[in-house]
Order: sequence, then C-alpha cells, then structure tokens
Amino acid sequence: LAMNDTSNKVLFVGDDFFETWVGTAVGADCAYGLREICRRTHKYFEDSYDEKDSLMSAISGDTTENMLWRWSGVKETGLDTAHCGSAGASHLCKAPIVGVIHAGSVDMDEGRSPEVIAAAIRALLLALRNRLPGTHFVVLGLLPRADDVVALAMTKDGVVKSGGRRVLPDSYTSLSFRDSEFYYRTKRVNAWLRLIAMESRSWHDSGNGVMSPSVVYKDCSQTFLMGGTMIPLDLMPNGRHLSFEGHKWWMRCVHQVVGEVFKDASAIGGHKSRLTKARFATSNKFLGADAMDKHN
Repeated sequence: LAMNDTSNKVLFVGDDFFETWVGTAVGADCAYGLREICRRTHKYFEDSYDEKDSLMSAISGDTTENMLWRWSGVKETGLDTAHCGSAGASHLCKAPIVGVIHAGSVDMDEGRSPEVIAAAIRALLLALRNRLPGTHFVVLGLLPRADDVVALAMTKDGVVKSGGRRVLPDSYTSLSFRDSEFYYRTKRVNAWLRLIAMESRSWHDSGNGVMSPSVVYKDCSQTFLMGGTMIPLDLMPNGRHLSFEGHKWWMRCVHQVVGEVFKDASAIGGHKSRLTKARFATSNKFLGADAMDKHN
C-alpha cells in the first residue's frame, strides 16, 4: 500500500465489503458469479471518490487479526506521519485525513465471541491511531446478516435453476434478522464498538493548542432493515454479501459520515488546507436522502 501522495484523504481498512468497491477479490478478479456486482460497484465507487483521494487497504477473507498484522507488522511504503497533527504543518503530512474501519465480519464466520471481536477491533484502532496520529477515524458497526436463515429457506423452498443452481422463489423478498444466530452477536459487537469509540474519542486540548483527532462510531444497520428486523433480499441476496444496490446504500451511509468528519476536521484545523469541499461535503444528490427511507 503506497501512501506517497499528499492528496490522499480517506483510508479504507477492511475485508471483502470494501475490496468489492475497487472491483477485486484478494487482489484478483472477482468470482465469475460476482463479477458484474464487482464491476458496477467499482464504477460507482470511482464516480463517487476520486482515485487520488482514497486509499484501500482491504482484502477479502481478512479477519481483524489479519488487518492488525498488516498495520502492526508491515511497513506500508511512503507513509510519513512525523508531522501529522503538528500545528501549521498539515501540508507536510502524507497521512489520510479520515480512516474508515470495517472489521469483524469474517471473525463472526469463524465463531468468535462478540467480546473477542470487539477487543480485536479496538486493538486495530489503536494500532492505526499509533501509525496515523493525525488521522480522524470512523469505526463502522457490523451490518445485519441472516445467511443461516437463507440457507434454511433454501433447503426448504429453494428452486433448482438450469445448471443446478438453487435459488429462493420470488415470493421471498426479505428474511428475519431476529431469527438469525448472528442477531445477538452482531448487536453485542456493535454495542461494544460504540463504547470503544466513546472511550477513544479525544477532543481535548493536548496543551499546545492543537485539538486531537476524533473517533466516531457509525451504524448503518437501519439502511438494511425494514421494520427494524427484516433484511431485504434485493440488498443482501444471500443474507451475508451485498448486491450492487446494497453496496450503493452502504457507500452512501459511509460517505455521509465521512463528510461529517471532514467538517469536524476543518473546524479544529490541522488538515483544513487539504479538504476538498466540493467532493466531500454532504450531498443530497449523492446520498439520495429521500430514497434512503425506502428500506427504513
């Protein structure tokens, strides 16, 4: 991961949810059945974020432990944070202004407890803040999932299509998040992440007149829930991975909080001269604010 362009503004750290945004899976072409989703999502991402404004550190299948290893044990090239956060020296800082973390989904797949997952994400956040002391961070909550419910429905009512592929009949438009074994664990992880963000938030004056960067928690779950409990299958077809439309809704939610953090960063100084107001200001055209109510 090369970070040698001072115009870089947003760092995304995560797993397949973020890697899909750049149209790859583990750095290669997406699996055949997912290529169209990857292609369209990548195009939407390119239209929304200037390539020079973003950095992607995301690998499909990564646990939080994998991400922590990358940021604790591997030196990314071109990263220079010596002057980050120093008054009047923001133009010398090559670190991104905002870092966005999405971790824990693969940890859930491996059966780890909410407390273990949350502790690992906290360790990742601390490692990133240590490497990037002048960067503001957004910690994203885990999205609702019900892949186990989808699997049961597929066994019971699945229809075999040509080629032997099994799909749910059209009568299935949503499935219950509350019926999933992941319901409690997801809620518990997100409750911990909210507390971790509050614990890590440090807006205090450090004594030299420079305000410390913020840590913000953002839960985009309601974007993917109808009536608070039902997951629309048009956004999450297999109850775990997002469709193109799902990625659009999630990207809009992420973009909104990034825009808010940029405003805060501008308010406390530091990176003010590097903000791109037109690109990152909250935009109703991009966010589709009215349309987002569709699935709420």
